[in-house]
This record gives sequence, C-alpha cells and structure tokens, in this order.
Amino acid sequence: MFSNGATTRESILAVARTHPDVLAEPSPEVIFTEFGDSTLNFELRVWTVQQVQTPSRLKSDLYFAIFEAFRKENIELPFPQRDLHIRSVSEKVSSSLTCALIEREGTSPTSSEQNIGGDETQK
Repeated sequence: MFSNGATTRESILAVARTHPDVLAEPSPEVIFTEFGDSTLNFELRVWTVQQVQTPSRLKSDLYFAIFEAFRKENIELPFPQRDLHIRSVSEKVSSSLTCALIEREGTSPTSSEQNIGGDETQK
C-alpha cells in the first residue's frame, strides 16, 4: 500500500500540535528529507521548554503517538523486501526446505521445488 505524503505529513503535525510539551510557536514542521530505498523519509521539528533536559523522552512520546496516528490512518510503515535466488544448496538443506514446504502448505512440493540444489538445470 502506498501512503499519501500529504496525509503522512498532516498526521505527524497533528500529533506534534497536540502534545502538551510542544510549543505552538515556533510551530512544528515536517520536512520531507529524502526518498529512501523503500521509504519516504520525513523529519519532525518541534520546540519545547518543558523537556529541554529530557529530549529523548519527548522524542519517544512523539514516536508512540505518531505510530498510533499512522495505525488509525492506515499508513503503513515500509520495510525492505528482497528476493532471494538460490542457485544450489546441499542435499540436507534441500530436504529441510522440502519438509518445511510440506508442513507450511500441507501439500507435497512441485517438481521444481523438489529440485532445489539438485544437479538438473531448470529451464
């Protein structure tokens, strides 16, 4: 699911604006810092006089509240996804993978799954 950047920005700002230790002036701001490999990276900037000595506490409070706001708005946190291509494995690993597939799927693997690590070249 792709989340709207404007919705993400507004959700983060709403959290900052309602936190009792965040100053209204200067107002909180959200900066779109960069495109990551699998992410859109934002930075929240806030001012406080209450938690100057405990910035990590304020940061944690804001993170928990942002996490909850994202859940309510159905904004998903991305995570890297990678495809793994195995060229060959030992017979022991092949057997273990086959058993795991059978347990997970409740069926026997296809012929291509049975050839994991085998000598035959798949076409």
